[in-house]
Amino acid sequence: MNSDISILKDKVILFTWIIGLMIAIILLWNNTQPFQAKLLLKNVNNALETTDNAVTLSMLSKKQTSNSGLLGYWYSVDGTTDSMFVFGLLFDGILISCGARVSEEGEVTEVIPLSTHARDAIVNVPESVIKMHIHRIEANLK
Repeated sequence: MNSDISILKDKVILFTWIIGLMIAIILLWNNTQPFQAKLLLKNVNNALETTDNAVTLSMLSKKQTSNSGLLGYWYSVDGTTDSMFVFGLLFDGILISCGARVSEEGEVTEVIPLSTHARDAIVNVPESVIKMHIHRIEANLK
């Protein structure tokens, strides 16, 4: 009887440690989102500059979407009313960082690869996969 209580006590202690770690990780992740978005903004602007693209992102945008199904960040495009959704496209095990420029009407006007590696890899991505991502972004805005 004593050993059963001891085993149960050890399991409860382990379970509370795991729950405590999960809560700490969730709090850390949620509280560092603005910092992560700011670092991503800096890196995307550097990438756009190195790929000789005239687009410059100015700040994190509070774009209202219909749901939170998309993983990425919304940024305002400097000097226009457009915005850009920065996301990762996964194809054949290769993560391709892209930015989708979205007009004020909610239509994706262009998909911009955000690095030289992405520019080389996006050539191999079928048009249907890119259109699927475009459709998901546009549908999320409606």
